[in-house]
Amino acid sequence: MLDAAQGPGSVQHAKRRGKRAIGAILDARYIALLGPEVVTRTLLFSALLALGACNVGDKGDSASGKDWEQAGAQELYLDKLTDDYLDFREGDNTDWKFFKVRSRGLLELTVYWDNKNVGSTVNVRDRFGVLKSSRAHSSELEKDQIDMRVEPGTYFVEFKTAKGASVYTVEASFQAFDYKPSDDIAPEAVPVGGDLLGDPLPDPEPLAERPRHRRRRGGGRPAPRARPARNSIGATITRVVSSKGGSVIYLNRGSEHGLQVGQTGNIIMVGGKKKLPKGAVRIRKVRSRSAEATTKARPGNIADHRTVRIWVEE
Repeated sequence: MLDAAQGPGSVQHAKRRGKRAIGAILDARYIALLGPEVVTRTLLFSALLALGACNVGDKGDSASGKDWEQAGAQELYLDKLTDDYLDFREGDNTDWKFFKVRSRGLLELTVYWDNKNVGSTVNVRDRFGVLKSSRAHSSELEKDQIDMRVEPGTYFVEFKTAKGASVYTVEASFQAFDYKPSDDIAPEAVPVGGDLLGDPLPDPEPLAERPRHRRRRGGGRPAPRARPARNSIGATITRVVSSKGGSVIYLNRGSEHGLQVGQTGNIIMVGGKKKLPKGAVRIRKVRSRSAEATTKARPGNIADHRTVRIWVEE
């Protein structure tokens, strides 16, 4: 209960009523000066700031588990499918995985998204955290693909989402390939048909040429048309560089072995008998013990098919 000094009619009670009246007058003047719309926006903005302050301690990856950071990355096995899940609204925004490469080669990383509208990004980093490749997902595609050259070591893959949720399947395909040796490799060091990685490849057999015939007037069996004898020079691809419309390949044979600018040939598939599709080559530069040639085949298609036959007309 209020005593006489604070009850109705007291001095303290009169002061409190006066303060409330003055506050109401000031509020009315404030609203009249700024306008109701400005005051409403100010109050909404203050409420949003208060809500944000309440969430300062929350983590964006509160439900991601141990693999939300690089230290908790899970192993990704090469040439095998791995499934996982990201959900932005539930706080599972980030997954880290790692894989190991034991030799120099070409890596193809493919990520399939069940929900193509997910706002995801895939980053590939080396063991020091240096970004080696990145791919932001497009809603027009159901998968993301990264092709890159790799050296022996450990690599980390970061999967992140800033919108939506999706199950994803990741596959890392690796092909060992020595794409960066010296341009002037001595022929004795890498024999024709030899494998730069230590696995012997058979020396390809010369491809047989079908005789072409010319029809004679008056019918009868067409007479075969004479054509110059054709021999070939065998070489090994020592380096592959991607270029517009195909690749530039480096060979371990040069002018000392009979190669000349303008000569043509074919990349021979492992096994030594079939030509690689789109594997026709043309010599564009020749040194004494090495040469450069162009081809429409991409580095990923060339892969471990490293034998080339250059045709020589006699």
